[in-house]
Amino acid sequence: MRDSETKQRTRDGPEAPPQRGPDLKKLARQLHDMESIRNRYFPVWEEIAKYIVPGRGVFSKDLPDQGDRKDKELLDPTPLQALHVLSAGLQGGLTSPSRPWFRLGVSDGELADLHPVRLWLDEVERRMFHVLAQSNVYNALHTLYMEVGAFGVGAMLVEEDEQNVVRAHAFTAGEYCLSYGADGLPNRFGREFWMSAQQMAEEFGEDVLSDGVQNALTSGRMDQWFRVCQMIVPDEDAQEGEFPVLSVYWEEGKTDVREHEPLAVRRYASMPVLAPRWEVVGSDYYGRGPGWDALGESKTLQELRRDALLARKYLIKPPVVAPNRIHEAHPDLTPGGITLVDDIANPNQFFRPIFQVRPDEQGQIIAMQDSREIIKTTFFADLFLAILRNPDKNMTATQVNAIENEQMTMIGPVYERLDHELLDPFVGRVFGIMDRFGLIPMPPEELSGAELKVDYISMLAQAQQMVGLSGIDRLTEYVGAVAKFQPEALDVFDADSTIDEYARMLGTPAAIIRSDEAIAQIRQQRAEQQAQMQQAEQVQQMASAANQGAGALRQAGDAAIGGGLDALAGMMGGGAETV
Repeated sequence: MRDSETKQRTRDGPEAPPQRGPDLKKLARQLHDMESIRNRYFPVWEEIAKYIVPGRGVFSKDLPDQGDRKDKELLDPTPLQALHVLSAGLQGGLTSPSRPWFRLGVSDGELADLHPVRLWLDEVERRMFHVLAQSNVYNALHTLYMEVGAFGVGAMLVEEDEQNVVRAHAFTAGEYCLSYGADGLPNRFGREFWMSAQQMAEEFGEDVLSDGVQNALTSGRMDQWFRVCQMIVPDEDAQEGEFPVLSVYWEEGKTDVREHEPLAVRRYASMPVLAPRWEVVGSDYYGRGPGWDALGESKTLQELRRDALLARKYLIKPPVVAPNRIHEAHPDLTPGGITLVDDIANPNQFFRPIFQVRPDEQGQIIAMQDSREIIKTTFFADLFLAILRNPDKNMTATQVNAIENEQMTMIGPVYERLDHELLDPFVGRVFGIMDRFGLIPMPPEELSGAELKVDYISMLAQAQQMVGLSGIDRLTEYVGAVAKFQPEALDVFDADSTIDEYARMLGTPAAIIRSDEAIAQIRQQRAEQQAQMQQAEQVQQMASAANQGAGALRQAGDAAIGGGLDALAGMMGGGAETV
C-alpha cells in the first residue's frame, strides 16, 4: 500500500491542524500558475461538455444555480448514453458495490499461508467493505468514472468523516487544477469554487470569516455567494510528528495575513486527492480519454441529425409561393384549413411549394447509425453490453464468462493505469483512515514488520487473470486423462498447490480454504484410521486361516480312526458291519 498511514499504526484521532500559519500569497501564486496550465485545455473540454456530456464542466466564474439548459447542441443523445454505459461498466467492473473487488495480502508467501494471518486479513477486508458501503464513496466513484471517460482526467477528495469514517467528493473538469510527481500521482491540488455565506459559517466557523461574509449573515443574506480558494500541497517545513500534507482555504483576494486569516488549515497523513487519467501523452498533467476520441464523430452525428430534421421539416412544411393579395383572404395554414380565393380556376391563386424536397431518408438513417456505432465503440459501450446483445439466450455460464472476459481484456491498458493512479492510493487511504479511527484490529504476531499488499479481484481484474486460470484448467484435465492409463502421472501433480493458487486467483475468502496445519491433522487422522482398518483386516484374516486349519485336522483324525477299524475287522476274518 502506498498510503503512509499503513506504515505506522498511530491512533491519534482525526487529521490534526498545523501549528504554523501558511504563506497565502505563495499559495495564491502557485494556484495561478497551475490554473494557467489547466486553462489551455478549456477549448477542448468546452466542446466535450457541449457535444457529449452537457451539464458537466465549469469553465467560467458564473454564479451557480443559473438554471439554463446546456444540452441544446445534443440533438442525438447517443454520446451521453454511451458515456453512461462506460461509467457504469467501470463501476461494476472495477469497484462494484455489490461484490468484493480487492483482497489484502502479504508479500511473504509463507506468511500468507498461515491461518491466523489469513483470518486477520479477511476480517480487515470485511470491515473496509462495510465502511465503504456506509459512505458516499461509490456514488463519488461513479461520477469520477464519467469525468475520466469524458475529459480524460478526474479528481476526487477522500476525507475523514466523524459519522461515516470516510467521505468523498468528486470534482468536474475546469473546477480544479493539479500537478503530478515523478511517481505519476498528484502532489499538488488547487481549486476555486463558490460557497454561500451559510455554508462558509458551517464549514469554517464565523470567527474567521471576512467582514463581507459576516455582514451577509447578519443581514439575513444567507445564500449570497462568495469565492473560496483551496490548495493542497506537501509541507516542506513539516516538523517531526506532523502530517506532511497541508490543505489551506482562503477567501479570494484575502491573502494578506496581516489583515486576513486563512479560513481553515488542515493536515493530512497522505495526499487526499485521487486523480486518475485514461491515458497520458508525454509529460502532460492532464489526460485524454474516449471523449477526446469521440468528439469529432459526436459533432458529425449532431450535424447529421440536424440535417435530417431540417429535411423532414422541408418535406412537411415546405416554403410556398402565393398571389400578392392572398393575405387579404386570411389564409388558414393549419392542417385541414380552408382558404377562400376569388378565382379558383387561376392556379396562381393557390399555395404551391417553391421547390420540391426529396430527402434520402434511408441514406440519412444509415449514416446516423454508422456514426452512433462508432461512438459506442469508442466509449467501449459494445464491450460492456456484449452479454445483453448476445442473441443466444441458452448460453452456459462458462460461455457467458468467456465472452465477458474476452471483451473486457481489451480494456486492460486502461485498467493498469487506474490500478496505479486510483485503486492503490484509494485502498491505502481508506485503510489509513480506519486505522487512525481504531477500526483496524491488531494484527497477529506473525505479521510484525510485514508489508501488506493489495490484490484486485474485480471483474476486470479477473479478466486479466483468466489466462492463468485457463492454463490451470487445461493442465488439470490433461493430468486426469493421462492418469487413467498411467496412474504414476499423479506423482508429478501437486494438487494442494494447485488448489491454493486457483483460490488465490479467484479471490476466494481464506476461511474457505483450510490451513496447512488443519490439512496435516486431517490427513494424519485419516492415515491412523486406515492403519487401524488394515490391522483389523489382518486379524480377521488370521482368525479365518486358523479356523480353516482346525477343520482340516479334524477331518484327518476322522479318516485315521475309520481306517483302523477296517484293518482290525479284516484281521478277525470279517468285515465291518454295514449300518
